[in-house]
Amino acid sequence: MNSFQPTDVHAQLGDRFYAKVDAAQFDNLALRHRNQRALTSIGLGQASDAFLKKHFLDFVPFEESFPQPLALAYHGHQFRHYNPDIGDGRGFLFAQAYDLQGRLLDMGTKGSGQTPFSRSGDGRLTLQGGVREVLAAGMLEHRGVYTSKALVLFETTDRLERHDEPSPTRAGVLTRLSHGHIRIGTFQRLAALGDDEAIEKLVHHCLQYYLTETDPYDDGGSAKALMMFRKVTARMAWLVAEWMAAGFVHGVLNTDNLTITAESFDYGPFRFLERYDPGFTAAYFDHSGLYAYARQPEAVGWALARLAECLIGQASQDDLQVALDGFAPLYKQAWLTQHLKLAGLAPNTTDIDALASGLLANIQKHDGPFVHLHGHLRKEFKGHVDVREISDSPHMMMPMHHKIIEGIWSPIHQHDDWQKYDDFLSTQFQKPCVSLRAGIAGAPPQHLA
Repeated sequence: MNSFQPTDVHAQLGDRFYAKVDAAQFDNLALRHRNQRALTSIGLGQASDAFLKKHFLDFVPFEESFPQPLALAYHGHQFRHYNPDIGDGRGFLFAQAYDLQGRLLDMGTKGSGQTPFSRSGDGRLTLQGGVREVLAAGMLEHRGVYTSKALVLFETTDRLERHDEPSPTRAGVLTRLSHGHIRIGTFQRLAALGDDEAIEKLVHHCLQYYLTETDPYDDGGSAKALMMFRKVTARMAWLVAEWMAAGFVHGVLNTDNLTITAESFDYGPFRFLERYDPGFTAAYFDHSGLYAYARQPEAVGWALARLAECLIGQASQDDLQVALDGFAPLYKQAWLTQHLKLAGLAPNTTDIDALASGLLANIQKHDGPFVHLHGHLRKEFKGHVDVREISDSPHMMMPMHHKIIEGIWSPIHQHDDWQKYDDFLSTQFQKPCVSLRAGIAGAPPQHLA
């Protein structure tokens, strides 16, 4: 494990950005998931299960990373209502490390105990919630979405009370591997506090460690905050287009659930579409359909506007508005490109409006399973004057709708039978991932297993 490179970069921001906390104490029942590819990417591929328990359940710190976990501080709009009373309430940033390509990655937890931000919560995660996140992150990656990784999942001996699960229910502790946990809500908190110095510091931090790609619009005189915002806007456009192409409904697109790296994360009431349904919602409490499948671009654009408001003291409001106005065309280009790529095709024109309209019309009339959508699009658009062929066949998506997830969880819940879960992970998630950005000029960085 000589290639493992832990670091403590986030601590350099200072205690305005987090609270130091202690992990809860857990009795281990079983290691339920180890993401071998993700562990290998940070130099821990040879780590024993005992090593994983030591660091990802007992939370013994790594040398050269944080001596104590950090519960991150942020605010956020939750269903468009501003909430200043949030933050890491059942997780913390445990460690950071550089991967083998030199990217700075976070090891953040879910279900690791109470923090100063827990309010009335117990700080714990149900085992079912942990299993669902393993399945969500794995399926998103295989459908080409830029996502956090479920790194390690332990089951503990705890039993939890939940209103949305038969209780008492089993408990787990999950560690994610993510490209940062700096949220739009992180900036919102600093703006609410009037801390312009901290916002400026955070902007520089994001550009130095996370948003390292070239800004094609920078003429050498752009404000740092404007450069950051343009990069975040482009990344967000591609992320939400990936969700749409993958048939994914996140469910809770609050500003505290959107990071500046635009890496998809935090899978609570998510769903994958069984069939195309623009009004489908994943969260049972989303009564107005605010975060419905077809409204996800609107939700992300709205969140970006809130980020722009936080940066007005750091950049021209007019310049920020121009960058924000660029979100819609960036999204349309990414949406078209990714749907066609899954069909084995690519746009062959710069005038995409008519092509995009035709594609949407064909998607809307497709009444078969969503996983067959791109085969349908290939039949409709192969040979189209504005489309070129880039592969011999469409990408075949594995189904992952609600009934399949329930079918994996049910034997675990009823009989402690993990065979179906293990078989699914060992067969389906070992297949190569599709990259929806590879080889596309102007696409933001994407890192898949």
